[in-house]
Amino acid sequence: MASARVRRVRRRVSIFILFGMRIRSRFARWRDRWVAEREWRRESSKYDFSHDDVAAVAAVLETKWDPTGLRLAGVPRRDFILCASELVADIKCGASDARVAARLRDFEEELGLRDSPKEHRAAIAAQLRVAAHHPSR
Repeated sequence: MASARVRRVRRRVSIFILFGMRIRSRFARWRDRWVAEREWRRESSKYDFSHDDVAAVAAVLETKWDPTGLRLAGVPRRDFILCASELVADIKCGASDARVAARLRDFEEELGLRDSPKEHRAAIAAQLRVAAHHPSR
């Protein structure tokens, strides 16, 4: 009789252990998914930018890159905003000021504008970085 009782207890213990392992494995899968999603959100949030960021960069480009308004007079607003949004994306992704200045040079070539001095583009790149990270300033 003791052996039958021992077998029942062993069976109950083994069922409990298997059930517990199943719960732990489900929790582990859920935890792994949760950790992966949290990491993805953390990484993707670095590249999110708002309309305020683009508007701030566009304002800096209008006032500092072309203070007289003569160079950008023939440029469609849509192309100008597209350039500003690409600059914001580069800045939010961690591009250096030299890289942003090179992008400004590329935009000058694409838009058919005359080249601005390298020092001027570098100074504007620093101002664009401040505007992209702090749009209210």
